[in-house]
Amino acid sequence: MRILPLLNASADPAPWAARREVELAWDGRLHGAWPGFARAGGVHAIHLPEHASLEIAQEALAFTLPLGPDFLVLTAEEPKRRKDGFAFLGLVEALLEALAPKGMKLAIKPGAGAETELVNLLKASRGEAVGFCWHGEVKDLSAIEDRLFCAVGSISDDLDPLRKLGYRWNLALPATDPRAFELAKAGLEARFPGVLFPSELPTHVMGRPVQPDPGVRFARPPQREEDRGEKP
Repeated sequence: MRILPLLNASADPAPWAARREVELAWDGRLHGAWPGFARAGGVHAIHLPEHASLEIAQEALAFTLPLGPDFLVLTAEEPKRRKDGFAFLGLVEALLEALAPKGMKLAIKPGAGAETELVNLLKASRGEAVGFCWHGEVKDLSAIEDRLFCAVGSISDDLDPLRKLGYRWNLALPATDPRAFELAKAGLEARFPGVLFPSELPTHVMGRPVQPDPGVRFARPPQREEDRGEKP
């Protein structure tokens, strides 16, 4: 997987020029140098703040769409009341309508343990276009594994569940200092080497069962020394 810095949108991108590819957390303001950075590199996702309203999302998109991001990441908690579920689905529908003409995708970052209920809500409303953003407090990865668009992590997270899926896309690490980010990135890459294939054939894609081909097998990722019980 590619480990990228997750930076505040208001931050100066100059210290990160060597990285070239980043993700941004919307904090109410876009630094004026980001459009130039995006032309030379890439801004792959915009992460909305927690409890973001449609108005906040629209503001973020108005400033960041010229950067060409692939994903808009919306944090969502498990709805406690019926009206909360309707409000969530209404926000999702409005964002999908705004994003579709721009070629962006919507990724839901579920609150701790909220992924199963959110998946059920989206399935009931035929929200197949919506994906998910993994993070370390996801409890049931199997609920979202067939819709995994992106991921956010930290140096303390266990990334083995992602490796078993063969996840090879972006993992964003919140960062403010380039040197500290590089150290964290190196530490994660040493603990969790990248993989090319999932360890098991997927059973579902976009909520639909997959008919396995008996002639196709996926390679298992190389085991680390501690997994094999070997001493260094």
